[in-house]
Amino acid sequence: MVACKVAGPDLLSALTALVNVLLSAQCPSDVARHFFGGTLIAIKKNAADVRPIVIGFVIRRLASKIANSFGLSRLASVFSPRQVGAGVKGGCEAAIHAARRFLINMRSDEAMVKLDFKNAFNSVHRDRIMEQAFKVTPEIAPYVYSSYCAPTMLRFGNSIVLSSEGTQQGDPLGALLFCLAVQPLLDSLKSDLVFGNLDDLTLGEIM
Repeated sequence: MVACKVAGPDLLSALTALVNVLLSAQCPSDVARHFFGGTLIAIKKNAADVRPIVIGFVIRRLASKIANSFGLSRLASVFSPRQVGAGVKGGCEAAIHAARRFLINMRSDEAMVKLDFKNAFNSVHRDRIMEQAFKVTPEIAPYVYSSYCAPTMLRFGNSIVLSSEGTQQGDPLGALLFCLAVQPLLDSLKSDLVFGNLDDLTLGEIM
C-alpha cells in the first residue's frame, strides 16, 4: 500500500506521523490500555506449563520495531560482552567458544553452572525496566513508559487478562527491555566467566 503511486506517499506520511505520536508517549491512557494489549496465545511448553505469547496490533509492532532498532544501536556496547542475547553481533558464537574453552581447561576444583530463570520475561518488574530505560536509553524511554506504565488488556478467547508485570513475549521491544533490566545483575557478578543469552545465564568459577 505504501508503494502505491497514488495514495502511497500520503499513507506513509500518515503512518510516520502516527508512529511519532506513539514514540513521544502521546497515546491517551484510555486508548493505551487497549492499544498496547493484544491477542493472547498460550503455547504448550510441557505437561505442566505454557508460554504466553501476545500478538499485538500492527501499528504498535511497527513503533516497537523502530524503538528496538534505535535501542539496539545504542545498547550493543552496554550489553557486550556479558549479554549476548540482544544486539551483539557474533555474541552467541563468542559465548559458546568461551564456555567450551572454560570447560576444556576446567580443573576438578572449578565449577561451571547454567541458570535459566523460570518465566523470566513475565516476572521482571516493570518499575525496574522503566528505571533502566530512562537511565540508559532516554530517547525511547517515553515510549517504554507509555507501553508498560499501566496494565493493558490481553484477549484470550472470551476472557480478558490484564498484563501488569514483565515484558510481553511478542513485543518486538520485549527482549531488549528484559536485557536492559537484568544488565545491572550481570555487571555485579564476580565469577571468572559470566555471560547471559537473554534469561539463560552461564557462570564459571575458579576455586
